[in-house]
Parts: sequence; C-alpha cells; structure tokens
Amino acid sequence: MADIFIAYSSKNESIAKKLHDCLAHQWDVFYDYYTVGDFTKFIEKEIKISKCLIAIFSEQSKESPIFRHELSLAQDFGIPILGLKIDESNNPIGFRSISYCKFLDWDGELTYPELNELRTRISKVASPKSTPQRLKHIISNKMRLPILFQSVSSFETQLPTHEAVEALDIFKFPSILVSAYDLEKREEYNQKEFIKNIVAYKEGGGVILLDSGCYEKYRNKNKSWCREKFHNLIKSIPYDLMFCFDEYDLTKDIPELSAEIIESVAKDQEQTSVPVLPIIHARTNKNGEYIFDSLPELVLEVAKRLSPSLIAIPERELGDGLLERIKNIVKIRELLNTLFYYQPIHILGTGDPIVIPFFIAAGADSFDGLEWCRKVVDREQHRLHHFHHFDLFAYQAECAGSSVARDATNHEDVKFIAKAIFHNLDFYTDFISKLRISTENGNIRGFITENLPKPIWDELMNKLNGTLKI
Repeated sequence: MADIFIAYSSKNESIAKKLHDCLAHQWDVFYDYYTVGDFTKFIEKEIKISKCLIAIFSEQSKESPIFRHELSLAQDFGIPILGLKIDESNNPIGFRSISYCKFLDWDGELTYPELNELRTRISKVASPKSTPQRLKHIISNKMRLPILFQSVSSFETQLPTHEAVEALDIFKFPSILVSAYDLEKREEYNQKEFIKNIVAYKEGGGVILLDSGCYEKYRNKNKSWCREKFHNLIKSIPYDLMFCFDEYDLTKDIPELSAEIIESVAKDQEQTSVPVLPIIHARTNKNGEYIFDSLPELVLEVAKRLSPSLIAIPERELGDGLLERIKNIVKIRELLNTLFYYQPIHILGTGDPIVIPFFIAAGADSFDGLEWCRKVVDREQHRLHHFHHFDLFAYQAECAGSSVARDATNHEDVKFIAKAIFHNLDFYTDFISKLRISTENGNIRGFITENLPKPIWDELMNKLNGTLKI
C-alpha cells in the first residue's frame, strides 16, 4: 500500500521523479505507471488504497485524459487530492477547487519552502515512516554539506581583513564569512581594499556568508553599531547568504523571543533578495547567565516558522564544556527531526578540527571559525597551536595537496605569516573534503578514529556513553 500516488503527465516525468526522490525516504510513494491506453485494474487498485494523491498540475497534464481520470478515481474513492502547480495554467475543468502548492521554479531543492508546506499537508493524512534524511546540499545544490566558512574579522586575528580575503581568494578556498561591521570605514584598516577583494573573491566563484557584525560590536564594545548601519552597508558587497541582525532581549520567554527573532529576520529580508538566516541566542536569567536547556525548544520554534536554509547557534551558548555542547546539539537535532523536513544547523565560531567531527556526529552541518588566521594546525594530530609555532610544522608542506601551500612554505621570499596561513588553508581543504565523504557514507566514527588522536576520541566517546549514535 502506497501512502502517496503521484498523478502527472508523461511530459512532466522529470518533476515527478524529483518529487518521488524527495518524499520516498519518509513515505511509500507510487509514481511509475502507464501513460497510454486505458486504466488497468492495477492502477485503480493503487489509487484506491493510497492515503492521498498528489496531482502535478501543468499545461500538459490539463490536456491529458489519463491524468483527469486518475483525479476522478481519487474523488470517487474519497482519496484526498493534494495539488502541486508547476506553471501558471489553470487546473482542468472540474478540478479547479483543489488547493495547491506552487512549485513554479523548483529544481529539486530539498529546502524549497513550498516543499515543506507540501510535506506538512501530506503528514495530516499519512504519518512519515522515518526521520528526515540528512541533506547533502543546500541553496540549489550550490553548497555541499558539511561546509566550513573561513571567517574574516577585524577582531584579534593575524591578518587585516583585506589581506585575509586576498589570501582566501589566492588559495581559492570555496566559502567565507565576512562581517558587515568591517564594511564601515575606520582608521585601523583599509576599507576600500577590503571591499575590492570581496568583490574579486565573489567573481572568482567563492560563496560568501555575510554576518551581522554583532560579534565585532560586542568584542570591540562599539555601541554605535546598529541595524540602520547594517542595512546601509550590506549594499556595498555581493553575498550569497546573510545572518540577521541578532540583538534580542534574551530575558524573554520562548514564545516572545522566537517572535522577536522571526521579526528580525523579516526586517532584514526586506533589504535583500538573498536568504536571511536566523541566529538563535540562548535565553539568559536576570544575572545574564545562559539558560542552556531552553535552546532546543527555542530553535525548534523558530525553525517551524521559518524553515531557513541554515539555523545558526553560537557554540559558546550551547554549554559550559565540550560534552555539554555535544549533548545539547543532539537534543536540538532530535527535536528538529520531528519536523517533516531536514533542518540544517550552523554552529557559529567553531573552526577547531577536533571539535567539528563530534558536532557533525551530534547533528550539526555547517560551521565558521577564525582558527585559520589565529592558530596553526598540526595536520598529523589535528591539534591547534600558537600561530608563531608554525616552524614546528613547516615540514608538513611535503604532504600539502595545494601547490600554493607547498610553494609558499619552500620559498624564502614569502613572509612567515603567509606560509602559516596557506599551510592552514591546505589542511582545512583536505579536512572538510574527507569529512564530507565520511558524512555522506555514514562513517563519521571512522573519520574520528582514523584522524583524531586516540586518547582524545576514546575519552570523549566514553564520557558521551552512547549519546552519539555512530
């Protein structure tokens, strides 16, 4: 017995297949059937025992006698019909009262908003058989998960912002996070070069995530940074995604705080055509202390209302230590998996190569961090060290996959800071590539045991005691 019967014109078969692939891991879907000749008893039986029929309305299906007969059979058998419209044509006469979801520009993207609405409608007549499947891509397959955005910031890094973007562009690192705060003209750095290098990076094919700048505002104690400045400066550069301006009253209860976050996203979305992503901050008590255990419910409430491509949470607000943070991500993922679609999680401020695999195992998907321009990594142990200890790891250049990193390390005229930076970027490129393969193959545990120091992963796994299902 199928939960869903997909009715469509043979000329819309590619859409039907994409729809089948999106729904099949949660429901039993029947869509491959005869498109010529009379109905067989088999087709009539399949419609009769289905829990609902999804009708793909189009100019082509309107002209299909078989399609109209399938809808008539569903009506005769009392099977709910859920419409899906892929062009602006009218529904066939006799079926124009059927409501529908608009899929006018859908290309199979799993986070397409109308797909989430369709899933919700299906769930009212057929319960999902499993939790949502982890996504491999977001933003029309432009961004492959898990993803690491190398952050650029004017606060306590080894490189000025314009040089950081230039280095990332030279290396061709595929994804970066830049702060709108640093777009404002200030004496301490070269704003024009910064913007010019961002434009060049984007033209070279890089993906840019724009941050609100509230991190730098807080760190620099700059009370003048505000949403109005944020809106004025986001027009200065191109970008693919944007975090909302994340200043909230964190003493509010969950319903009020979630409403404030949703309103913040809406205000910022009015200023741009790219997706605006929510940042969720943990609630605080009257003493300003984080209430960590309220985060999962708050994240779920915002996700239900927005269904964003990514939903962001600062790492430091997940708990006081690594174990508590991992456990809190697990709780958040478990709640998000009660939705009828997969909701990707972004962890803000996490570029530690030992921490990221455990967070992925817990249910996170996306990260950003400043470690690449603050520390130096030992690629053999995946451990971070003081930036100026790079000399201890220069020998690892012979393992570098990038000619940029190898040439920089072996060339006497290249500055020390550039050698260390390109060494880090080469490591992170290899690191995230291997981690993606392990994630897609369902073998994160294998990645952890093969790449991280045994005392570390052994100790963590023992203390987590079954919390991670890997």
